[in-house]
Amino acid sequence: MPNAFHPGRRRATVAPRTVLLVLLASACAATRDEPPAPQPAPPAAGSELSIQSLREEPAHDASLVKLVGTVVNRGAEPADRVSVRVEARDPQGRALTRIIVSAYPDTIVAGGAGTFEVDVPKSAAVHDYHAEVVAR
Repeated sequence: MPNAFHPGRRRATVAPRTVLLVLLASACAATRDEPPAPQPAPPAAGSELSIQSLREEPAHDASLVKLVGTVVNRGAEPADRVSVRVEARDPQGRALTRIIVSAYPDTIVAGGAGTFEVDVPKSAAVHDYHAEVVAR
């Protein structure tokens, strides 16, 4: 009888070992570090994006500073999904606040321009503002 129980004989323990290996593998998978979130890429080749102007305007809230700017594409190709990273900096140039906003329109044709605006918290620690174009 091939499937009968025989006292004194060792039974195969494949199933428990398999379960143990599966549990160990899933525990390792659960503790794996996640990769960092992708950062916005630099502007695509063929596009030459720059900030034409950055200026303050009155904000709807007195605790905020509204920054408005223009992005110009002097390249030969359209730039898709254009975003602008705006930083409020202290006197040493360290970023106190960093916000990324989309330009409007978010695709800027060759030779064209777009705009952006962002509200940043007003603070006496802010020395200046810096804006940089990024594309996603």
